[in-house]
Amino acid sequence: MVTVIIPTYKGEEKVSQAVKSVLNQTYKDLEVIVVDDNGRGTEHQIATETELAPLFDDIRLKYIVHAVNKNGSAARNTGIKHSSGEYIGFLDDDDIYLPEKLEKQVALFESLDDTYGLVYGSFREIIDENHSRIVMARYSNDFLYDFLCDRIIACSSTVLIRREVLSKVVEWDESFRRHQDLEFFARIAYNYKVSFIEDICIEKRKLDRNTAKGEVYEQYHMHYVNKMESI
Repeated sequence: MVTVIIPTYKGEEKVSQAVKSVLNQTYKDLEVIVVDDNGRGTEHQIATETELAPLFDDIRLKYIVHAVNKNGSAARNTGIKHSSGEYIGFLDDDDIYLPEKLEKQVALFESLDDTYGLVYGSFREIIDENHSRIVMARYSNDFLYDFLCDRIIACSSTVLIRREVLSKVVEWDESFRRHQDLEFFARIAYNYKVSFIEDICIEKRKLDRNTAKGEVYEQYHMHYVNKMESI
C-alpha cells in the first residue's frame, strides 16, 4: 500500500484537485491523508472541509484537523502517524499527481534493493496561464552533494519513500518554516541511496501564501544552512 499525505493551509481553492489526482491514480492500493493545518473552526478550515465533503464517501480518504495551526512539517508528521502504507508520498495542496505517478515509482522501488530509500521524478511547474517549465530528474553518482548544491531539484510532491527510512530519519523537523523538504530529503539521502524516474510525474502550481520577507526570510534560510552543517 501507498500512503499519500497532503498537508493543507489556506488551500481550499486547490486541495480537492490534489486529492482527486491521487484517488484517480492507476495504482489503486492507496490511502490519502489530508491534514488540515488551518486550525479547527477557522474560516479556512470550514471552507476546506466543505470543499472536500463530496469526496468523504471514498474510504481511502482520511481527513484530520489540527486544533491549531502548527506548520507543514507538523502536518506531515501527523499524516505519518496515521499512515499504513509500505511507501509514503507527499503532495502539496496546490500540486497534482499525473495518473501513473505512483504506479511507476512503486514499480521502480520493487526493482531496487533495500539500500534505496527514496525515488523522485521530473515535474512540470505552472508559472502562470501562459508559461510553464519542465524540471527533469537526473542521475547523480553523489545525489546528496548535487542536491545540496541545487544541481538537482527534488520537490516534495515528486518523491516516494520506503516506510523503513523513518527508523533512521524519524520525522520532519518541525522547527522549520521553510526548506523543511530539503532538510528531510537530505537526511534520507545521507542514509540511503536515491533513484528516479524521468517521467513527468506531477504538475506543480503555486498559491501565494508566503508572508516571510527580508530579514525573516533570511532567518529561515540560515536555520536551514545551520541544520545542514553536520551533513
